[in-house]
Amino acid sequence: MKLLIIDDEAHVRKALHLIIEKADLGITQLYEAADAGRALELIEREDPQIIISDVVMPEMTGIQLIEQLKASHPYTKTIIVSGHNDFHYVRSALRAGSIDYLLKPLGREQIAAAVTKAVRTWNEEAKMREQVIANTREVDQLSAVYQRVLLSRMLYGSVRQEELEKLMRGAEMVSFKNGCQLLLLSFSHLQHQTGQIPLLTQTSVEEVIRELLKSQEVQGITYANQKAFTECVILLPFHFNAAHLCESIREQLIQEIGCCLPFALFPCPDFPTGLPSAYEQAVQFLHMTPLTALTEGIAFKAGQARWTKSTKRAELKIPASFRQEMFSAILSGSTHMIQEHACKWTALLSEEACVLSDITLLLRRYEAIKLSVLNDIRSDFSRNLQNHWKSTDKITLPFNSYGWFKPELLSQLLEDDLTDLANQFQLNQRKEASVIQEIILYIREHYKEEINQSLLADRFFISKDYLSHKFKEETGMGMIHYLNLLRIEKAKQLLMLPNAKINEVAAAIGYNDEKYFCKVFKKYELISPSQYRENLRSPPFRL
Repeated sequence: MKLLIIDDEAHVRKALHLIIEKADLGITQLYEAADAGRALELIEREDPQIIISDVVMPEMTGIQLIEQLKASHPYTKTIIVSGHNDFHYVRSALRAGSIDYLLKPLGREQIAAAVTKAVRTWNEEAKMREQVIANTREVDQLSAVYQRVLLSRMLYGSVRQEELEKLMRGAEMVSFKNGCQLLLLSFSHLQHQTGQIPLLTQTSVEEVIRELLKSQEVQGITYANQKAFTECVILLPFHFNAAHLCESIREQLIQEIGCCLPFALFPCPDFPTGLPSAYEQAVQFLHMTPLTALTEGIAFKAGQARWTKSTKRAELKIPASFRQEMFSAILSGSTHMIQEHACKWTALLSEEACVLSDITLLLRRYEAIKLSVLNDIRSDFSRNLQNHWKSTDKITLPFNSYGWFKPELLSQLLEDDLTDLANQFQLNQRKEASVIQEIILYIREHYKEEINQSLLADRFFISKDYLSHKFKEETGMGMIHYLNLLRIEKAKQLLMLPNAKINEVAAAIGYNDEKYFCKVFKKYELISPSQYRENLRSPPFRL
């Protein structure tokens, strides 16, 4: 913080300088002046926050100096020093805004207290000024946001009369008192391509348009629709010839963000009450834009398109056979079948009357059929497959980098999607064949332990029904039957040991109940374990 000492007596200036310098009062720079003229030069050049001035000086008094500084340096804190205990001086100093009035001779504590008070007061007021500036900036930002919200609500006719009147009093709205033109740009295909609209892209588009309006000296307003973030709205004066601006926007967007955004321009002579109608027409116009126009990358204005709403179009119908064809293509993994099926979907959009909304509808139907097919496939699969099957992502709209529709891109997108699903199916088929072999190996290594279908299903992340079905398919027998056969074979080997007791043999192969073991053994060998052992010692006589 800077402090200026003004006094025509050099020894007073030096004493004040030393006291303040040694007191560590937060003063980083000290200046001295012997008269008001020199003081004013230093004030203009250095702008000190605190001034200590003698009341009696050549040219002008300290009181007069304070009065002069009030206009040019209103935040500067002043301390008056005087050798006169005169009430007139004291009152004049305080009225002029001096923070303190000190009488000579000056003491260290007296000077330190006055400077400390001045420093504290200046810092507190500086914080208050910063807060006021921050609050003002925040209010301005909120006002801008509030204006965009109101402008967006105007598109739907949902602005209260008092809000509308307040908005119309704004300087930007003067150009629209005789009507306006609504220019609507759509980001919808960017949203479908990425799942969201990149904030940078959206901001760039608004900035490009604002710069064009400024360069062409057009009194327009640009804002993102707060209720539909896939749209950017530009309001233009009613009699403005927008043809050149529209072409400039198209060229500039391709140059700046690498894509072309479809847009529609509709008049609104009755502004603001007619704005919802103009907006609705623009939205419908974009939704019903012919694919031929999108394929050529044409950006339309109202009245320029050959296609009109009166054109009769056949309803988009998906053949019933498509579901079975998709099912077969995925299960077969045939490249030819997949390509053929993808082309059939694209062929539905090949007619000239087909419009942008039909692409969206077709992709929704495709996703619905695909989901149904996947559910059928999964119902035949294991829980392992259901856990690891790649979740189906929605197909993006087939626009190229310039934002133009290309039918061949749609075919390729569908082909890639179906190929990915077919590859996932084949991969899981191979995994399923190997999992049964792993189960068989586990049974042979752990037959002595408690084993059942629930335990194996949980361990290998498959369903009990699937385990039962697939195990029998791979081995020709049920899992329990396979386990029992394995245990009985192991029991027969142990029964060859003369000292092995029946209950010990049963426990060694996983049966804790000797009677149950004997029952199972007799079921498979037709004789009891004891008889089997006797036969080993003295084989039965045969003729």
